[in-house]
Amino acid sequence: PIAVSIIDPEDVSSSNEAIYKAGALDFDEPEYTLTDNGDGTVTIEIEGSKLSEYTTGKHAIALWYQDTVNGNSTRVYIVSYIIIVPKLEIKPLGPTDKDGIIHAEKCDEESLSFLVTGDEIVSFTISGEDLDIVYDPATEKVTITDSKTGKTKTLSASSCFGLSDYVTTDALGHSYVAGKILTIYPSLIKELRFGDPYGDYEITIEADKGEDVVGPETFKMHLTPGIRVADGLDDYIKGKNQWIKFEACAPIDYDPDGTLAIWIGGQKIGHEYYSISNDHQTLWIYRNLLDQLRSNNSYTLTARLWKYLKNDEGKQYKATWYPATASFNILAAGSTSYKSPKTGDSANIGLWAAVLVVSGGAVVALIPKKKKGSRVTQ
Repeated sequence: PIAVSIIDPEDVSSSNEAIYKAGALDFDEPEYTLTDNGDGTVTIEIEGSKLSEYTTGKHAIALWYQDTVNGNSTRVYIVSYIIIVPKLEIKPLGPTDKDGIIHAEKCDEESLSFLVTGDEIVSFTISGEDLDIVYDPATEKVTITDSKTGKTKTLSASSCFGLSDYVTTDALGHSYVAGKILTIYPSLIKELRFGDPYGDYEITIEADKGEDVVGPETFKMHLTPGIRVADGLDDYIKGKNQWIKFEACAPIDYDPDGTLAIWIGGQKIGHEYYSISNDHQTLWIYRNLLDQLRSNNSYTLTARLWKYLKNDEGKQYKATWYPATASFNILAAGSTSYKSPKTGDSANIGLWAAVLVVSGGAVVALIPKKKKGSRVTQ
């Protein structure tokens, strides 16, 4: 070759021509070397430092030759397609706080995802104060050890996490595989427990890429309680459903006035609109409130959850609280699916015009008859 270039794959035509786009990268000796293999073939090596100057994504490398048969008047080329991927790394794909800490809710159905520019997971652990989770690639098993009780639990790796291709798009619109996605499933996160004030854990991941080892990289995670719509039934259809059911990962607390510490769109909910289980972790919001909400809107329920701990004398006390949220949808009577929702709580005005009494310019909450929390039966 008299030249080696990286070009856009779309510029390679079937008529044995290539048209340069602005910014095409040319290589000059000694940025590539030629080795005669003695069998009529030549090995071409391109310096990795030169490739690192180019953007990640799919490219074509064109090897340019002089056409000696036609008196050196033209050039022919051979094209080889390559993918330049990011450097070997492991990093969270989801958000972290300013200190790089991952936040997860035990009741959340969301997975935790990491970008792994490797092919296989060599090691994977989640470590806490009294709980350790270790993946053994030899057996494809995950072992959970509780040092406080001495108990262990073994799960299949496939039920705890998965590894799939991370497909992305480069600046020219070409799709390419830039690594793997390690997905930690909610089922494994639910095996973790809370501490005081958080469940503090470290996630350590190590992978391999051919002969290279990626990591190990360690990430800090805070686990907090959460609340979610039970059974995934977050659509309430007026005239059909009786309630929406919520499940919390810690007890929902009462306020000093005896009402449950729950709000919809920032407005406190009275006794007559809900029931709660004896452990304060299952909540039913009744239709007498839900039917007042505006149809085809999304609402947010907020609950104050408490973490209970025991002191040195074995007595239980409230250690700290967490504001947990869950969203649900209100559908019009006769609906079968939720279409074109309005996000947020913009429809709360319609609700609270019915729930609140406005008199003399002051807003006065209706005072319901106090009702003991109990499990609801249909």
